[in-house]
Amino acid sequence: MFFKYIAWWFIFGLPHSVLALETVKTRIPLSQQAYRIVYNLFSSLVFLVVLLNVPSLTEILLSGLLLKGSKLIAFLLLIGIGSYFVFCGLREWDLFSFLGLKKEESIGIVQHGAYKFTRHPVYLGTILMLLAGVIANPGVGSWSWLIGAGGYLVFGSFLEEKKLLKTNPSYREYRENVGRFFPWRRTHFNFLFQGVKREKAL
Repeated sequence: MFFKYIAWWFIFGLPHSVLALETVKTRIPLSQQAYRIVYNLFSSLVFLVVLLNVPSLTEILLSGLLLKGSKLIAFLLLIGIGSYFVFCGLREWDLFSFLGLKKEESIGIVQHGAYKFTRHPVYLGTILMLLAGVIANPGVGSWSWLIGAGGYLVFGSFLEEKKLLKTNPSYREYRENVGRFFPWRRTHFNFLFQGVKREKAL
């Protein structure tokens, strides 16, 4: 069953990634805004089909409320921290442009808030909550979500950054200063606390 669930995530991830390629977009006679609408509708439909064929994440996470002791604490911490990063990340998105409901405008790179800690706060938060699911119910279903959906988010982050490096040269410097998901270089921590240093200087 595990590999069957992983296969469903592959069915979602493959067309989702291929259709996001610029070489594919340029071959389809649609405006950028229209393409994004069609792309999101198609991806949502495929995602719904996947959800109908994999274990319910809601049931997995709700089972975590039955945990006790240190497992319950770890579960709640991961859910709380994960939700925080998802919220902070989405708050900086232009959701209307993302959905294709208005023309996408070129904007600078967000480097404040959660984006000072991680380059992909929404992905990080989601992965943390999927990890909470493994703690809640360490079975085939929760592991397939973590490896299948979580693995695709990691892969997707590489695709997104490849595009950003081409369209926004300043992203290269930002990438050097902020970790993909967690700070691990000394420069990451320098960037993380440089705002605090400025406040002290003032």
